[in-house]
Parts: sequence; structure tokens; C-alpha cells
Amino acid sequence: MSEQKILPVSFADTGIGTITEHEERTQLKSGMNIVIAKIEIRTSRKYGKYAVFDGESLEGEELKAFSMSQVITAQSVELLEKYGDESGTLANPILASIISVKSAEGRYYLSFA
Repeated sequence: MSEQKILPVSFADTGIGTITEHEERTQLKSGMNIVIAKIEIRTSRKYGKYAVFDGESLEGEELKAFSMSQVITAQSVELLEKYGDESGTLANPILASIISVKSAEGRYYLSFA
């Protein structure tokens, strides 16, 4: 019986680390307001989990945003569990203001209000 040689798979062929979206998004900042229609939680090998939002500004303009804030990401997971379907679309759009909060240790972090 002949030995079958197993050929290695290249890292590029695995699809790991492949950029899945080339769409430009705005980073959420303190003072912004967004009407959130859809949320997606993504994983970055460099930054861990982060949240991606599709919605609109208060002026009705389409807004595609993201946040690396662990607090906003955790709040987004809760919103998805309570109001989201499997695609991440929310049952009702959520109006959220982004605020900066000072922790007991004196560090600032972003949160929904």
C-alpha cells in the first residue's frame, strides 16, 4: 500500500483573518446620537470583541458605526438578546446617546445613555 502524502493548507486558504467588510464605518464618540437598527458583534484577533452598528443619525442620514468600547459592546450584546433577531436586526430601532463616564479609578469609558 502506498503512503498518501498530506499537503499543507496555506493560512490564506483557511479564511482566518480575512477582512469580511470593506465598508467604511464611523467610530462612536462621546456626544454622538444614533438610532440603531442593527447590531453585529464581531471578533478581532487584535482587539477582541467589538460592536458594529447600522442605523441613522438624528437628521435621518444613514450611519454605519463601530465601537471598541467593552462597555458599549456588552450593552450591545444585551440589546441583541432582548430585542434582536438572528440577523442582528432589532425589533424596534433604539435611540442611543454616547456618553463618557469616569470610573472610580479615574479612567474614562464610553457608554450608552
